[in-house]
Amino acid sequence: VEGYFDAIALANVGVKNVVASMGTALPLEQLRIAAEMGNVPGGRIILCMDGDDAGQIAVERLCSSLNSNLSKIPDLNRNELYVAALPSETKDPSDYVDFAGGDTKARDQFQREILAESTPWDEWYVARLLSKHDPNAKDGTRGSFSDVCEEVSTFLSTFSNPADRTRRA
Repeated sequence: VEGYFDAIALANVGVKNVVASMGTALPLEQLRIAAEMGNVPGGRIILCMDGDDAGQIAVERLCSSLNSNLSKIPDLNRNELYVAALPSETKDPSDYVDFAGGDTKARDQFQREILAESTPWDEWYVARLLSKHDPNAKDGTRGSFSDVCEEVSTFLSTFSNPADRTRRA
């Protein structure tokens, strides 16, 4: 999560192992530490940033460079990194707790609707890139079909294993 109020609100309703990045920047060092702590069977790191543009751009920025930086985070299996999406009615995890009614009801709902429905980071990123397509954009301009295809193919090319590229396509 982005801020300490988000972490506190989730902890207060019983969501465990929540860490605040203290802003939209998520340095590789923070991710490395989280990977060390989450390196248990079935362990996952789930990014649940604010639903505003800044939060989503932060996740996008991390995902765009993540594959080329995985060697710097040996405990992170890229398949164990997920991205959670908040409903549009809520701006951040703290707001979600209020929206869900607080207490164990909010915890259960957060775990069921947000954490359990989180998406592997690479799938989230490809979907994010594809969502930028603007059918009215002229070829070669931002949001055009060729522009979006170029972004997706650039991302896919960072995977050295052809099977990994095909699975993500």
